Amino acid sequence: LGDAAVKHNLMLAQQLRAAGIVTDMDLTGRNVKSQFKRADREKANWCIIVGDAELATRTVNLKNMATQQQESVARDQVVARLKALG
Repeated sequence: LGDAAVKHNLMLAQQLRAAGIVTDMDLTGRNVKSQFKRADREKANWCIIVGDAELATRTVNLKNMATQQQESVARDQVVARLKALG
């Protein structure tokens, strides 16, 4: 990820934590597959995927770790959507 994406993701993580949503972020530079494996080992319910395309469209992809299904959510709706999903 580029610097803009990292900065955005750090701000998103801070916003999620402030809303009471347990949040972790990988800053090691591992590939996405390794990050998903780690999230699975840690029993994460959801992963948020934000890359350059999502930055450009002001969206995030939410990945349900149980079903592997993904949905696109407007960036300003991600906290409300995660709270609605439980």
